[in-house]
Amino acid sequence: MNAERALAVVPARGGSRGIPRKNAALFLGRPLVDWTLDAARQSGVFGRILLSTDDDAIAELGRRAGVEVVERPPELAGDEAPTAPAVKHALESAGTSAECVVVLEPTAPGRRPWHVRESLGLLASTGADTVASVSRVPYHFGAEKQLRLGPGGSLSARDGRHPRELTHRRQD
Repeated sequence: MNAERALAVVPARGGSRGIPRKNAALFLGRPLVDWTLDAARQSGVFGRILLSTDDDAIAELGRRAGVEVVERPPELAGDEAPTAPAVKHALESAGTSAECVVVLEPTAPGRRPWHVRESLGLLASTGADTVASVSRVPYHFGAEKQLRLGPGGSLSARDGRHPRELTHRRQD
């Protein structure tokens, strides 16, 4: 995949019900969003990295990290706002025609640059239209959101539905 055609979008709003201002909160001594911005930059696979935020402090963190900041409007930043419209807004605002868009949530600070590269490699080698990172759940928590790993690495809901049919917002 041509790095000039791959684009990362990091959706990092300022509000949070569970942990106030979590994307700017310190995790192991660094703002949470920094871990994702670093993984995106160090992966070397993106022509552009967009940080979508409604928060001035998070925007400044993005500028310091050397990524493009897209100001997210309030209607796309509330507790009820899903991620997809915010990503679409970022893409439209940036005027991009990226071949591949990768959404990197800042709430996964364990993601490393090689995880990003491996995911894009999997996308290219399988011909899939989507790749998602998942991890094993050691207990029966949130069964309605759990996925099953099928043949060839495909994912489905526990009841067989396609993952896009599920609600994925933690708040819901």
